[in-house]
Amino acid sequence: LPFQCYSHPNGKSSMTAYSHVVCGEGSHTVLLGLGITFTLLYGVGFFSICALANFKAPALSAMQPLFCQYFRFLLFRFRVDRWWWGSVLMMRSFLIALVPIVNPNSGHSQAAMLLIIVATFLVLQSK
Repeated sequence: LPFQCYSHPNGKSSMTAYSHVVCGEGSHTVLLGLGITFTLLYGVGFFSICALANFKAPALSAMQPLFCQYFRFLLFRFRVDRWWWGSVLMMRSFLIALVPIVNPNSGHSQAAMLLIIVATFLVLQSK
């Protein structure tokens, strides 16, 4: 939420959800710090744990019977020879979620970035 700002004619920008908070000043700096911290802890941390589990899935699924239950959301939709595809889809979802944050004021660039992401993963999926 603190990453999404829209610009004013005077050159300043405000948060999309709370227009009284000016981006880069006062309480927005605190919100931005909290947003970055929790994005790294939750978003990157969760993805790292899932990527590590997905990478070690062939060995751990044979040794620990509960492993497949814990990480079923990563493994159950895919063929046995494509067990790693869950991490690829998580990366796609993360990149799609970043599109409105990277350039919030330009709908054309957002559409272009989304098109590039979807086309890239479509090509990867078709192989």
